[in-house]
Amino acid sequence: MKTIDEISQELKSIHRAVHTAAAMLESGEVMELNEVENRVKAVCADIQSLPPNQRESTKRPLVSLLDDMDKFFEQLKIKHADLLKQIQSIAPQQSALKAYSKNQALPKDEE
Repeated sequence: MKTIDEISQELKSIHRAVHTAAAMLESGEVMELNEVENRVKAVCADIQSLPPNQRESTKRPLVSLLDDMDKFFEQLKIKHADLLKQIQSIAPQQSALKAYSKNQALPKDEE
């Protein structure tokens, strides 16, 4: 069983990872957060194993972490929508280029 201090440190570590990922996303970079979900599940299980009088002290940091994770998810959705718009604007241009190139006569040595 983890101590309250270990759990608090893990919550802070996860929170830093989410903040770092949000900052990187804002600047156009990507950070893998594959393990965050498992880490949150583990820390929640650790909190449940604490005596009731110690659990209360983890409530505020855990709620803050979950709020920031929700904000990050919203950022991801916005970025995804922006990228989708960019891709959709490129597709007609590529189709036009392909159609134009198909109508061009091939040089004699390529026929």
